[in-house]
Amino acid sequence: MLDIIGIGDTSLDTFLFLSSNDIKLVCPPKKDGEKNNDANCLICVSFANKIPVRKTTATIGGNSCNVAVGAARLGLKSALVTQVGDDEIGHKIKNTLKKEKVKINFVVNEKNKNSNHTLALNHDGERTLFVFHEKRIFQLPPKMPKTKWIYLSSMGKGWIKILPRLFYYLDKTKAKLAYNPGTFQLKIPRALQKKIIKRTEILFLNKEEAAFLSGKRKLHFRHPHHPIKDKSARFVLELSENLNSLGPKIIVITDGQNGSYSFSSSEKTLYYLPPLNTKRLETTGAGDSYAAGFWAATEKGLGLPEAMRWGSFNATSVVSKIGPQTGLLTLAEMKKWLKKYSRFRVKKI
Repeated sequence: MLDIIGIGDTSLDTFLFLSSNDIKLVCPPKKDGEKNNDANCLICVSFANKIPVRKTTATIGGNSCNVAVGAARLGLKSALVTQVGDDEIGHKIKNTLKKEKVKINFVVNEKNKNSNHTLALNHDGERTLFVFHEKRIFQLPPKMPKTKWIYLSSMGKGWIKILPRLFYYLDKTKAKLAYNPGTFQLKIPRALQKKIIKRTEILFLNKEEAAFLSGKRKLHFRHPHHPIKDKSARFVLELSENLNSLGPKIIVITDGQNGSYSFSSSEKTLYYLPPLNTKRLETTGAGDSYAAGFWAATEKGLGLPEAMRWGSFNATSVVSKIGPQTGLLTLAEMKKWLKKYSRFRVKKI
């Protein structure tokens, strides 16, 4: 039996780093004492010119793909259900997954289709993404093997067609569901969203997504990480309690450089873990790596406080490297982090 099957889109992620002389961040004027809101800023480069690239690298990516690789690195049995093109990128994705010991039986190379491709323009530790998504008819394999967990995350338009078969599979096999909704999943009707969340064991969200699903604010889909001004733990507790009423057993809310929170329906307790003060090189895959570490610790029978440490260490390692998978920790590396930061502990709120 597998430990986890990831379901979601996969892509090739290409990262470009420009010299600070060739790229400029332009933000609107701010009022006295007010910080710039990055969501309203623009990146500017010279028009109709040849811009030198200081550094470039390419890796495979995709939310569920990153989690499947993260799980395999931590010594757990993982597989990925995804559809890619019958092209160079598609075969690169398959070969990379095989090297990472992720089962590729359900990675489908679709004839006459392109693979997804993301171009990430990096500046000041943040990235601006240019995303190509191939149109697909999403479907689950007719026979999926038994697994303890399903990890459902970002997929393109039309993804809801898989839900009847997914619900049937969950009911039949009693597999647990971990859910980290992507853009198109956040856009579905609220009634359908509630059906998914009700079946969810672990719900992974950032704070902006949590506020949206709680009905506390609209989500800016062009700027999904548009910051929330209320940084209080009380606000996060309110979000957690609202989400808990929808049925998930565990809620994990990440808040970027402000740390992370978790809440369980059984304990009714909010836990908080501050961020590690380390240098960030590139942030793609931070949430996925946190989810992979948190889930792996949970699967190994560890409690929420320890699971948060696993998630945080995995994410901290990933953002110190380029790409969503380069910094994913092996089990041996995770043990070293746990020992090195033994005093880095979770707080009860």
